[in-house]
Amino acid sequence: MSGTILIVDAVATNRLSLRMRLNKARYTVQAVHSIQEALLSQQAGSWDAVILSVETPKDIFSLSALVEKTSAPVLALTQNESAGFRMLALKAGVEDVLLKSGSIDYLLARLRCLIRMRHTRLELNVREDTNRPRVQRTRFGLAGKTQSSSISIRNPNWTGFDRKARYRQRF
Repeated sequence: MSGTILIVDAVATNRLSLRMRLNKARYTVQAVHSIQEALLSQQAGSWDAVILSVETPKDIFSLSALVEKTSAPVLALTQNESAGFRMLALKAGVEDVLLKSGSIDYLLARLRCLIRMRHTRLELNVREDTNRPRVQRTRFGLAGKTQSSSISIRNPNWTGFDRKARYRQRF
């Protein structure tokens, strides 16, 4: 699966290492030094996922601006194993918190999952917006025009075929 990933890490070596691993997995990568630099980027909001290095609770509080600006899932990498730190990050809007010392395979699997979920949500939003008929109910029935080309009217009590009746027909 391909996608555009933003890496936010203050350490250049970490950015380079993670960029090479993600490029090998066929992702397009943009790496920046800080959250402020990511917010000023011209591609802001066009990422499929954001990988953020978080070391202190101060980093978590500056994260909320990035979460609000982009609809992409944010994945935090940290060396802090405490549950309180993890809860702070999740409350700030991070989708998941992973350890930096963890497996790269787990990181790639989690990243793939987050990107698929994002694409599925976007596709469902598009389908809902285009296929939903715009019909108003009045006291005397349906009124107004629809935006879709055809409307299928079904019996509200219809549940498909009757399994019991089909079973009785066999014997």
